[in-house]
Order: sequence, then C-alpha cells, then structure tokens
Amino acid sequence: MIINNITNRSSINKSKIFKASTQQEEMWVNAQNTSFSYWNFLVSRSFKGKLDLAAFRDSLEMVVRRHSGLRTGFIQDGSVLYQLIQDSFDINEILEIDLCSCTHQKEFDSHIIQHTKEMLQYTFEIERGLLFRVKLFCFGEIIYVIILFNHLMCDYISTQLFWSDLVYAYNCRLDQVPIDFKPCLQYHEYSEYQERFLETEAFDAKKAYWNKKLDRSIPSLKLPFGAHGTQASMVFKEIPIPQKLMSDLRSLALKKRVVFSAIFQLAYYIVLERYSGQKTISILNIFHSRGVGSQKNSNTIGLFADTLLNTIELEDDLSLHLLLQRVNSEIQSSIANSEVPYKEVFKSYQDKFRHNQSMFQADFNMLKMNSMSCTLSGLVQYGLKDKAIATKFDTQRNVSRTRIEEAKCSLDIQSDISLTIKDDTACSKVRMTILCDWNKQEICNDILKNYIAILKKIAYYPDLSLKDIALKSKINTDLTFSPSSI
Repeated sequence: MIINNITNRSSINKSKIFKASTQQEEMWVNAQNTSFSYWNFLVSRSFKGKLDLAAFRDSLEMVVRRHSGLRTGFIQDGSVLYQLIQDSFDINEILEIDLCSCTHQKEFDSHIIQHTKEMLQYTFEIERGLLFRVKLFCFGEIIYVIILFNHLMCDYISTQLFWSDLVYAYNCRLDQVPIDFKPCLQYHEYSEYQERFLETEAFDAKKAYWNKKLDRSIPSLKLPFGAHGTQASMVFKEIPIPQKLMSDLRSLALKKRVVFSAIFQLAYYIVLERYSGQKTISILNIFHSRGVGSQKNSNTIGLFADTLLNTIELEDDLSLHLLLQRVNSEIQSSIANSEVPYKEVFKSYQDKFRHNQSMFQADFNMLKMNSMSCTLSGLVQYGLKDKAIATKFDTQRNVSRTRIEEAKCSLDIQSDISLTIKDDTACSKVRMTILCDWNKQEICNDILKNYIAILKKIAYYPDLSLKDIALKSKINTDLTFSPSSI
C-alpha cells in the first residue's frame, strides 16, 4: 500500500512511500538514543590486478537499480516511520575512486586506515536514502574496495548478497555475456507482507508460544566474571576454529540430523553451565530469518534479523549426544515460531528487567560467510603486507563488525556475554564479548579455549556425559576447566 498523506513535500515527491518494517522501527528507535553514524559498518575486499573502472561503475549502478532496499530512505510522520524508495539516483554520489599518489606500500596501507576511520563517522542524509557508499583505493595494481553500510538499511547477509550481485554483473560485462539476475522480492514488499501477517491467526498462535515461554521466567545467570563495579568494561576476543574440526562438526550435524548451529549452541550452554553452576540456561539466539523453508527472501537486501529465545535444562547424566538432540529440538521449535517481531512480545517483558538487570544475559549469533568466493574477473585476492598496519586495519574492521554484531539484530539488548560463530570457507572463527570487571579481562581468552575444547568433545566423544567434563578452581571465583580433563 502506498501512503499519500506526506507526498506533497517537494523533497520526496518522486518517491514511493511504504510503512517501515518492525525491524527498521526498532533500529530507528535505537538510533535516536545514539546516532545514525553509530550504526555504520564496513565490509572490504582487496585485490591485485587490472580493474575495469567503467565496467565496475556500470555494474554497481545495475545492482542499485535491482534492489530497492539500496535506494531506501526514511521519514517519520507523527509516530509512524516510512520507507522512501528513490526512483532516481546519481551513481557518483555512491562511488568514489581514490587514485592514491602514495610512493610506497606502507604509506598506501596507512592511507587506507585513515580513510576507514573517517568513513565510519560518515553522516548519511537519512531521508534521501542511498545509505551506503563504495570507495575504491587504487595503488598501481593493488585495489581495495571498502563499502560503508548503515545498519538501518540492511543486515550482514545483505552485504554478501550485494557483493555477489556486483561480482556477477561485473564478470558478465567483462565476459560479454548477458546479465540474467534471478528474480528477487523487494524489501518493501516484505514489509507489506509482514504488516498483513501481524493480523493473522498464524501470528497470534506464534505470539502465544512466546508469551507462554516467557511466562515461565528467564533464569538469571550468575557468572563469576560479571561486572560489579564502576570499572567494568566490554572485552572481546576472537580465535580461529581448526578447519578439520569444522569439517568434522559439519559431518556430525549431517549424521545426527541436527541443524549446524545446534552443535555450537550446545558447547555454549555447557560453557555457561560450567562457569555459572546453573542447570537451566536461556540464550538469546539471533536468527537471520529470510523465509523459513521456502527461502522466499533469500535474495532480498534489507533488515531481516529475528530474535529467538532458547532455554535448555542440562542434566549431568545425559550424554553429549542426547544433549545435542535436546538443543536441536529447542532450536527447531523456536524457528517454527519465528517471524514474531521483538516489540510484539519481548519488549513488554524487557521493561520488567530494565531497572535491575538485562533480560537476556547471554546471546548467540552464527554468520555464514564466504570470503574466498565472488572474486572479480581478472583479479586475485590480496592482503595488507605490513603486519602492524594489517593489525590496525583488522581492528578497525572489527570495530565496525562489533557494532552490527552487538546491535543484537537492532534490539536494545545488553548481554553480559555474547558468542558469535563466523562460519567461513577460508577460516572459521569464534568471537566472544563479555562485560566484566577490569581485573578479570584475561578470562575471555580462557573461556574461548575451553569452548574449543568442548567442541572437540562433542565431535569426537559424543557418548561422554556432562558430568565427565570436570572443573577446578583457578583463582578465587574465576572458574576454568582443568587442562587434564579436556
């Protein structure tokens, strides 16, 4: 449905106007409490070779025309938020080419670092749309493509869809073959579907499922490293997951007929149980919903993240295999009742916790990545050569990634502990963020090492029971696993 009551404004008279989705509404509210630039994040690719700039520009323009989500701005009329779909745009406003005049590689690398910092602070004109920018840094045959997105417009999966379409169009242009994109639903069409769905009996049934689940109360985690004083800080650590272990875990998921993320959630439950000593644990599961089963939104660029609450009772005598089945069953049940907007259920319960503690103290996110695919024709992948500069660049990218990961799918949730699995064909990683007292920051590294050890137990010793995973006291209240027991 197109709304006509605000189209008399000259700045938007060429736009199509649609009611915002509930995900966009939640993100909008959060942006009012921070700033819109806070929700900027970067993705990047680096190559070596000769880039056809004209073909790249034309391909980018084609992708922007293909996805209305990339041309979406926002305006609030009273208490209602609307999407503004721009029909026309100037590609030069989106794309910037920096033909660097640097004299050597290290200077070029430093040049990129400085510009990524500036890009993260960029202030978009929210009403005009085009809430992303593409910048090419060219130094001889070295090319860096850095893309700035605002989370109000899209989620992380959308950035992969964007890059995949861009590479496909570019490669077709160079190979002189027809460009034949697969049909895709536009995001404003999804938001209209969502608005209709909220009026159905199917939605009422799913909402009742979550109300019943939340009425049972959410157990409070008593973590020994939690923040108790004014010196509390957010600490994150990221380590690789061995490739063979990832391969074996994938085989295990197929053999046991469980969703892949169930394995990683089980290990997370065990870690939380070992550190807290509690048997009933709830995890907020960030679910990147794009249409369960049919995948009807699989090619759509927009903001889709869903929120699931998974609660498990851990029993000492149960084997890891049986616990895995229990976790899988809980996840499947949650997914079957997804598509219920956060504000429709969770928000009312969140208000009860606001003055005392976070409603959700632990959250889990799993991102499917493929950094080795989708390479521009005629180019090879390339990385920063100077290790010190590379570390700074990775840190800067982590800052932007942390924003989208810690956004908790655009919800106002502050967890005490957060776990993200980056399932990448090149190198999978596990990232942990904890809120802790300043003198307990080292425990983040300990937890991750123990987490990897638990994954190995699940992969290679599924008949072990929970009680077989021993604990010992390390320093006062800092609990850790005994190396000999793992």
